[in-house]
This record gives sequence, C-alpha cells and structure tokens, in this order.
Amino acid sequence: MRTFIFIAGAPGVGKSTTAQLLRDRLDSPLFEFGWIPEFRNTGTRLTTYREDEALAFENLALVAKNYARHGFKNIIITDLEDKRIGELAEVYADYDYALFTLRMKDQGLLRRVC
Repeated sequence: MRTFIFIAGAPGVGKSTTAQLLRDRLDSPLFEFGWIPEFRNTGTRLTTYREDEALAFENLALVAKNYARHGFKNIIITDLEDKRIGELAEVYADYDYALFTLRMKDQGLLRRVC
C-alpha cells in the first residue's frame, strides 16, 4: 500500500483506463491532472499556459496531500507533464509513492493517435 500512485505515459496508452481499474479495485481517490479547471485569461490578469499549469500542479499537490493527511492511501494521480514527473521526488519526498510509466509494445499507439 502506497500513499500515492502516479501513472505516466503517452496519450492513448491507457493511463485513464488503468487508473480507473485501480481506483475500483483499491477503492482509492483518483485525480487526472487534466481535470483541474483552467482559470486562464479570466478576470483582469492575463496568465500564460506555463503559469496556469504551475498553479494547477500546486493546487493538485495541496489537494492530494490533504487526502493523505485524512488517512487515504493509494491516491492515484495521472496525466502529469514530463516536467512534473521529474519533480515528484522533491514535491512528494515525505510520502511513500510509486510511479508507473505505461508504454506500448507495438505500433498500436501510433495508429491510434495519428
């Protein structure tokens, strides 16, 4: 049992499907990074995509860590950008987590995406 389970991989490789199956089997919370709403260019201050993405990642980390503080385990997080995957060791240093990267063995992904 881990505090967090991160699932990474290229578009179409099955991250969402795998995450949903794990969520159902482990009865765990699931967060897909893409679900976090963008508040981009609303209001009086214009923001860049990078700033929005950084804010969304910080918000996701706060929410996920709050779930952990409340005793949840196997909190599943998917769909992070590669840059954020590289930051997991720092951001989640105090937590037990696993990172899985899904890959396609054949050309199926290429056919699905193109």
